[in-house]
Amino acid sequence: MYKDLNEVIADNKFFFEPGAMRFFNSKIESGLHKNQTFLTSEKPPYGNRKYNVRLAIKKKDIETIGKHCSFSKYKAQEVQKIIPLKAVDAILLLREAWQKNEPELFLNKCKDSDKDSLEFACKFFLENRELLGTSIFNDVLDNKKTQYAD
Repeated sequence: MYKDLNEVIADNKFFFEPGAMRFFNSKIESGLHKNQTFLTSEKPPYGNRKYNVRLAIKKKDIETIGKHCSFSKYKAQEVQKIIPLKAVDAILLLREAWQKNEPELFLNKCKDSDKDSLEFACKFFLENRELLGTSIFNDVLDNKKTQYAD
């Protein structure tokens, strides 16, 4: 787990590269939250500034929670507050389930338990599927075999 946003930036230079930030008119809108999330915003040339909730997974790995640029500032702040502490572990488990084409790896963890547990985080994403912007994750949650798996 990261201690602060400076560590995230050091491990993910491509994401925070000044040219890319300028091109997308990106801003870092918050520090690193205890659930490993931070907020960014982008302003396309044709629209208003929109906000993203980002999850710092590991080196060279930042996940966008929800559809890219879909939140107002207020909504992004609200979503950031509800992301479980074990969200990183849940996303990694979901990826493993997708790679192995074994959705039960993830689905078996989706149980009631204390809010700081992996099981709670898995159940959270199962119940809040719109926060998983990637369709392969939803294929796993639908317990579907996917064309992507090896």
